[in-house]
Amino acid sequence: MSGISLDWKHRILAAHERIRSIVLETPVVSSSQLSRHFSPLVKFKLENQQRTGSFKFRGAANSLSMLTAEQARAGVLTSSTGNHGLAVATAARTLGVRADVYVSPLVSPLKLEAIRNG
Repeated sequence: MSGISLDWKHRILAAHERIRSIVLETPVVSSSQLSRHFSPLVKFKLENQQRTGSFKFRGAANSLSMLTAEQARAGVLTSSTGNHGLAVATAARTLGVRADVYVSPLVSPLKLEAIRNG
């Protein structure tokens, strides 16, 4: 992590400790095909294999993990018709926090069901 200030390193490590028990450790893979055209080696972090299918679960889990007991009892509110709503709903259910996710009437039925099931 060269080039990152000590404060940021501390914050990143603290976030890692907060969420490590509920997020999946997703793989990093190299792409020899793309690496032929770009330098240095091209790698992909496969966050599509995360619990909700996107990296947004990490941020939601971290944010909800930092709630005070009073804030957690009050619950959280968000608005999303996509991955953010699903991430908040899943993190909230995992951490025992009530979450209200407001969605557009245009949200896909599959995404709405996933958000409801968190």
